Amino acid sequence: MCDSRLLSSDPRDWQRLKEQANRAEDYSLDMGYKIADGYKAKWHKYDDPPGKAPLGYSREGDSSLLAINPATMPLVVRMFERYALRTMSLDELAGEFGLNRYRIADVLSNPIYKGIVRYKGASKYRADLRAISDNLFEQAQAAGEARKRAGGPARSERVDLLSGLLMCAGCGARIGRDGYGGKKFDKQQRRHRKPCNAWGEQERYFSERWLLPLTAQLEQINTSDGTVAAILRALEAPPLPADDLAAKRIERERDALYRKYRSGALSGAEYVAADEGLQQAAGAVETALEPTLTPDEVIAYLRDLPSVFADADDRERSDYLHAVYQRVEVLGPMFTRVTLTPHAEAHGLALALPEAVSIRQNVRSNVERSNTAMVGARGFEPPTPWPPAKCAARLRHAPTERPV
Repeated sequence: MCDSRLLSSDPRDWQRLKEQANRAEDYSLDMGYKIADGYKAKWHKYDDPPGKAPLGYSREGDSSLLAINPATMPLVVRMFERYALRTMSLDELAGEFGLNRYRIADVLSNPIYKGIVRYKGASKYRADLRAISDNLFEQAQAAGEARKRAGGPARSERVDLLSGLLMCAGCGARIGRDGYGGKKFDKQQRRHRKPCNAWGEQERYFSERWLLPLTAQLEQINTSDGTVAAILRALEAPPLPADDLAAKRIERERDALYRKYRSGALSGAEYVAADEGLQQAAGAVETALEPTLTPDEVIAYLRDLPSVFADADDRERSDYLHAVYQRVEVLGPMFTRVTLTPHAEAHGLALALPEAVSIRQNVRSNVERSNTAMVGARGFEPPTPWPPAKCAARLRHAPTERPV
């Protein structure tokens, strides 16, 4: 209209303005129909969806068909493998790969990487576009699902005292936190996202179902004369020999394994399996590297721990819980097995922690009831089924990296 020198301020140009606007609108509609028909024909003939090429793909050549970009697709594959390990969040991936977290989320949820293309509700499979296996894609989706939360807004000021401790005894799944619930949304929840038959149908429980018995055990440590005598007898056993060279060798092997994974020589599943084996080997020699505790230090520690734990804030209480409990296996609200850390065993907690504790269920009415925290005659289970002599000898050592 400017080229034709038409002015909306001139009444003599209004008729021509309407004609020009109508012709422009007709032209725009015709072009839109032709472009849509072209996209549809390309979809039916080549199974190629329209739009910008996702990360790892490119449109090259006269046909402009999607194809794998060998320069960027390895980056996407490593991204899937890293996230499937469940050790990194989207923000951490964004920092490592230099991408926006929302773009990474789009990549990890896009089925095109397993060869599935979509257009207007239709889906087709293209083997030439597959970059990862179905199993790796599902592992990444499960990792994302495990990080979802509900039950109110996130509260960064709250400390998760049970972080990483709870596991389902039936299927081995982690029982992660799931926001806050209750009438005032002030009670932390935990959720088994895919309950197994042994767990039951209920997915969510309040964290206090497990937290109250565990904290009560630390506050009600048994330091009776009989328990103290049993701990002293255990401390009389000879210490296990140290093996510094073995620990250093295992640490070097773990570093070399991680470098292989970062270079792409190992897949995520291969890395996890090999690293777990090295961690178990490192745990076998960890105790032998710890300094010896005197009997007086162990008894003083046990007698001071309840009062110190009761006066600690949430962050400190979380440190105490993780220093004592290595793994807590549960089925719904019930405990099935608790594995103590080497630090806890070194300080005699395997003998001093009570099996039955008294828990205050209603603070206002001051009502208390007895609750059996752990099942089985032996109560707490050692990390491995060692002979009693070695279990007793293990109490002579304390860790250097996990002090309480």
